[in-house]
Amino acid sequence: MVLYQVLSVVGLLQDEVDPMVFVMKVEKAPLESYVDIGGLDAQIQEIKEAVKLPLTHPELYEDIHIKPPKGVILYGEPGTGKTLLAKLFASY
Repeated sequence: MVLYQVLSVVGLLQDEVDPMVFVMKVEKAPLESYVDIGGLDAQIQEIKEAVKLPLTHPELYEDIHIKPPKGVILYGEPGTGKTLLAKLFASY
């Protein structure tokens, strides 16, 4: 028995990018670092444990058979550093 496989191009996808991608893109990394944000040491540590730890040490979660968190939600009054924290974590 002989099988022949025919490959052909039936169409082309256009190079389109969803405009929302550009809205969410951070053009420049923030100049601040974690040490420049005062009074949020506990929150920074919690975010590191929730976001960075599962990426750098997934075995910690596998050993105790739990799924790592998929993200965090930052909430609070305006001007408390939520956006700055998000930008800092996104840039590292």
